[in-house]
Amino acid sequence: MAYVAGEAILGEKPPHWEELSALGRAVALKEGVYEAAEALKAVSNEHAVYDASGIIGFFASITKIVDFTGHYSDTFPSRLERVGAVLNGARYIRSLAWVPGGQE
Repeated sequence: MAYVAGEAILGEKPPHWEELSALGRAVALKEGVYEAAEALKAVSNEHAVYDASGIIGFFASITKIVDFTGHYSDTFPSRLERVGAVLNGARYIRSLAWVPGGQE
């Protein structure tokens, strides 16, 4: 949801969109997951794969819960926007603490 809003605002897809969407598609189809994760890692870094994996896992879990309860919430999209904002904030804070080469 945050990427959709970002594309609408910026007029472009987020960085590494093709690799991110390929990883999501591979997980959904349960085939080629390793190759898709390696492709994303090749154009970014392993932390991007970790972030993407966490988000995919979150959505997979939420989807199962919502499907199980048969419930649809009109506020769910706005909650996803908040999750996206929290993730963006966490990435920013992490970038402040990141030191090249892992030296503290």
